[in-house]
Amino acid sequence: MHNFRRRCIMRILIFLVLIICCWPSCPVLAEESSYDTVVFCCSEPIPELKAIFTEDLGRVVVVRNMGNVIGVAGDKPDHIEIGSVEYAIEHGAKRIIVLGHKWCGVIKSVMDNPTGGGHQQAIYAVISKSITKARKESSDLEVIWQKSIEYNIKNTVTELRENRFILHELVEAGKLEVTDAVYNPETGKVEPCAE
Repeated sequence: MHNFRRRCIMRILIFLVLIICCWPSCPVLAEESSYDTVVFCCSEPIPELKAIFTEDLGRVVVVRNMGNVIGVAGDKPDHIEIGSVEYAIEHGAKRIIVLGHKWCGVIKSVMDNPTGGGHQQAIYAVISKSITKARKESSDLEVIWQKSIEYNIKNTVTELRENRFILHELVEAGKLEVTDAVYNPETGKVEPCAE
């Protein structure tokens, strides 16, 4: 037992010495965080961003939630997601990509059951606006589903560009770009949303 304690203490001491000696050369610890791009996307599983984007995004912050929505519960915006986006912008990010994906299960769930339960209602309330718009254009469920996905992405882009004071000022000054994109798992490609 005595040898076990001694080995544990020695390992801890070695670890601490390594941290102290390597601290200045460790880029993650020595430099302040800086970012190039924010990808605001759905929490449903999609491949690693480096695998689906053809361009180099630089240092990326990924903010995820179900349905890639900027939620509003009552009159209160969802401060967690928007705060995460603002943090990345405060630390250098000049671009936000709102990334949705074809065959989004969250959108389909809202189509099938528009009320949702519990706190999901906040997500459902935001997404159902996109579904309502898509239903006015088609009666084909497949078309409604895919159009709802794109409208939902565009609604989030609009929310970020126009209705968030800090971001709106940066967009207006040309210091921040907010774009839409949709990932197609069948082709493995990311493309801008259709107009």
